[in-house]
Amino acid sequence: MKKAQLSGVMLGILITVIMAMIVIQVVFSLIEAKTTTTAVTGDQFTPQNQSCVRLTTECLQRGTLSVVNASTGKVLTGNFTECGTGNDLFGAVGNFIGCDECDQIQNASYTEVDCQPLPGGLTTTIINYLPLLLAVVILVFVAGYIGVKGG
Repeated sequence: MKKAQLSGVMLGILITVIMAMIVIQVVFSLIEAKTTTTAVTGDQFTPQNQSCVRLTTECLQRGTLSVVNASTGKVLTGNFTECGTGNDLFGAVGNFIGCDECDQIQNASYTEVDCQPLPGGLTTTIINYLPLLLAVVILVFVAGYIGVKGG
């Protein structure tokens, strides 16, 4: 193989590897955004009796809502329930019956998640390994490209 041909092959491989790295990074970033959780503590809100008050622009992880009165520090979690639309929980609804402090400013703590999380089971496993699978495909492609150009 001549020097000019070899440099052409190397340039093709380099361009392929750079493009593959960009694609893998974009895919990995999208996957990471879907699986990341954020702990939120002391998010102040003014509750309404029997009405859902939005706490986050994302969604709440089911079972993580905790409510404490902002003034007294009294835990009122039992008087509040997670609420939202369908399976998307994004707020708190209050039940003020027998609760004198429930209509005051409250501090909510919860775990925030993406509203369209990755599906569970085998699908999640495959999606989580997608960047690695893409890297293997690119490696096979580059190896095949070198084999064709070299032979």
